[in-house]
Amino acid sequence: MGSGGGSSQPTQQTVTQSNIPKELMPYAMANLGRAAALTDINQNPWQQYRGQRFAEINPLQQQYMQGTSQLGPAEEQLGAAQGLTGIAALSGLNAGQFGQSEADQYMSPYIRNVLNVQKQEAMRDASRQLPGLGAGAARVGGFGGTRSALMQSELQRNLMNQMQGIEATGMQRAYESAQGQFNQDQARRMQGLGLAMQGGQQMGQLGQMGFDQRLAALNAQRMAGSDLNALRQQELSAQYQDFLDQQNYPYKQLAFMSDLVRGTPTGSNVQTMYGQGPNVGGQLANAALGLGSLYFGGRAG
Repeated sequence: MGSGGGSSQPTQQTVTQSNIPKELMPYAMANLGRAAALTDINQNPWQQYRGQRFAEINPLQQQYMQGTSQLGPAEEQLGAAQGLTGIAALSGLNAGQFGQSEADQYMSPYIRNVLNVQKQEAMRDASRQLPGLGAGAARVGGFGGTRSALMQSELQRNLMNQMQGIEATGMQRAYESAQGQFNQDQARRMQGLGLAMQGGQQMGQLGQMGFDQRLAALNAQRMAGSDLNALRQQELSAQYQDFLDQQNYPYKQLAFMSDLVRGTPTGSNVQTMYGQGPNVGGQLANAALGLGSLYFGGRAG
């Protein structure tokens, strides 16, 4: 017990020392030499890989990228489709109703001549009836008198009614004929507009089909290009891995030899030393004692 350090509990320390057998020492030293050479950058500088590591873009991929940049809607077909459907829609909205202006347009230009002929014929018929009216009035003793005037007035009234009937009936028939012709023209027009609308839709569908077909062809090129690129990348990766394996080969050989040396049974010395626990001076002395024992023990071996 020291005078100024106080009491302390004794400690125990066990030191195990392994010794390489003499017959393996040349191999161990040779491995150290090889390790020193391998880690010396002057003797074994960094080897840069000079080969290609990543696959280049192949022609199929180039065609795909170029085709994609140029891919667009079928402007010719879509333009024609829009034109046809637009015209058809506007024409359908602007379809007119039958009125007097349409009737005047569709009625025959000869209707007035026909009516005039019919009226003239009626007037001739009335003129032919005048002598008969005079003879009748004379037989009853009223020639030139009131009786004759009444009969002529009645003939004139009937003639006017007949002429109005001719006018009304002729114009009604002409109007109905014009309306029928107008309706037929409208039906044919709407049929044409329907065909134009259908044609526009078909043109739009054809344009979409063309776009889809070009896109499918580009996707096929993309997939084929990707497959070729993957095969090329596998080839380049295998070449790079061969380079790495070649560079690591000496280190693997060295590790293999080191494992053989370490795996051979070796002799060992075990020593147990006692000393004061917290006394730093005592710990240093014990450490020196242990090192001396290891040194002389190794010499003795």
